[in-house]
Amino acid sequence: MKRRVHATGGVIAAVLALAMGAIPGVARMQDPMTARRWFFLHTQLVAPGGVDNACAVLNKAADLGYNGAVLTEGSLGVGGEPTAVDRERFGKLLDVAQRRGIEIVPSVMAPATILRQNPDLVEPLPVRDALFRVQGDLAVLAPDPAAKLVNGGFEQGDGGGPAGWSVQPPAAPALSLDPTGGRSGAQAIRIDGEDGAPVTVSLAQRVAVQPFRQYLLSVWARTANCPTPSALQGWIVGDGNQPLSYPRWTLARDGDWTCYRAVFNSLGNAQAQVRITTTRFAGALWLDDADLSEIGLLNMVRRDGCPLIVRGDDGTVYSEGQDFQPVRDPLMGRTPYAGVYSSYHSIPDGIRLTPGSRIQAGAALRVSYYACPVIYGRRVTQCLSHPDIDAIMRREIRRVRDLLHPKTVLISHDEMRVAGWCALCAGSGKSSGQLLADNIARCIQIIKDEAPEAAVAVWSDMFDPNHNARNPYYFARGGMAQSWNGLPSQALVLNWNWANRSKSLEWFSSRGNPQIIAGYYDRPVAQIRDWLQDARGIGGVEGVMYTTWKRDYGNMDAFARAAWAR
Repeated sequence: MKRRVHATGGVIAAVLALAMGAIPGVARMQDPMTARRWFFLHTQLVAPGGVDNACAVLNKAADLGYNGAVLTEGSLGVGGEPTAVDRERFGKLLDVAQRRGIEIVPSVMAPATILRQNPDLVEPLPVRDALFRVQGDLAVLAPDPAAKLVNGGFEQGDGGGPAGWSVQPPAAPALSLDPTGGRSGAQAIRIDGEDGAPVTVSLAQRVAVQPFRQYLLSVWARTANCPTPSALQGWIVGDGNQPLSYPRWTLARDGDWTCYRAVFNSLGNAQAQVRITTTRFAGALWLDDADLSEIGLLNMVRRDGCPLIVRGDDGTVYSEGQDFQPVRDPLMGRTPYAGVYSSYHSIPDGIRLTPGSRIQAGAALRVSYYACPVIYGRRVTQCLSHPDIDAIMRREIRRVRDLLHPKTVLISHDEMRVAGWCALCAGSGKSSGQLLADNIARCIQIIKDEAPEAAVAVWSDMFDPNHNARNPYYFARGGMAQSWNGLPSQALVLNWNWANRSKSLEWFSSRGNPQIIAGYYDRPVAQIRDWLQDARGIGGVEGVMYTTWKRDYGNMDAFARAAWAR
């Protein structure tokens, strides 16, 4: 009898195992590495239909086996005490999530949330001793000496290319001097590529600059049948091949003459190399009227730690409000509204003197100030030290707690490309990485104070030496190494380091951090299988996340099948 019962039990177990395997996702959902099955949820709850759209995505995700949603919502962190309308919107979202078994993980402490409330809390770079001369009652920039490109109009040259410029590859057959296509003057550069044979060509020229000054590179371009909008970029490179600008130019497929600009701070460089580069270009492109000039007061930041100093040649320091009127760039971080930054816009005329100013007519002034760089056309970073930011974040966490009662919150520190330069940060004597370590520790403490039940999650990159926690890193003074010293081992890490995934997974595992693999990134969904394969045997991997930055929820099903439903 016992043997028959044992045999029957074995058959039942086998049947159940087969049945579970036949149900999509059941077997893989038992895998500890996919216990957390999250997705990235972009919402606009204040827009018409925004709540219903978000709830529809939650329902779809639940049907596919997802059990967590990282919520990025602009209205969540801005404002005071939640209103009745706020509670209704977020309450409906939370009700659907709870009924469907999805944890809502709010993304908090994002630069956009902070800088919408005070754009001057952005981290800038210093401009030192720019020369201004008084004309009437206005002190205007007087470049010393004027920066200059040789043959910027491409009027001189031969079959080898324009005079004064080096061309890579040398004597590139795709590049020619077109005597009929110029915007001004007799000729322009022409570059030709074909869909089946796109071309990469670079024009470069070394120029003299003054250290820690603002400059503007501009070039005019027109296109015909160009299918690659990002093919043209203007780079300025300093010592050690370190980029001084990170523009993001966009070409029209068939475009008339358009001016493209790149603003840069020369930092400690006395020379820089200008590079106008096409990468995998197809179609026809004309370039003309390239120019380099020193500029002043663009994107000037006014706050504690960013003093404006105006002094005369004799060392006299003049007073704002007494000797000259308040100076601002009214469009800094306000194009078109607070928290939105542009790399270039209308530049302030200069510094206007007050009646009775001690500054004399014709005087030469040395002006030092701080101005924020804008990376890739829109990205900026908040200061890591200013106490006003801590206060803003504390208010945000209280609001998030009251609206969502989260079990987990995600601190939105990633790709922090400017750090350590303002007087508050530089005066600490710490590197950017050390400042970030202090900052993340304060952020976590704020969450513990205001929402003690909430666990903390972070993006991986700024705490990963195999990714962005490195030296050098963009405009992070002193580099970002040692940032990880502020990250406790309990913090959940959303790891998106696809390129160095094995090293990155092992790094955080060695530090005791639990991890979720942040996959997809609007790339082929099958990559999540490679992630999971490489994660085998590495401790602490607790889940995967469908991470979309394009609000693309059409591949959630395919991602689920690749990650756990197979």
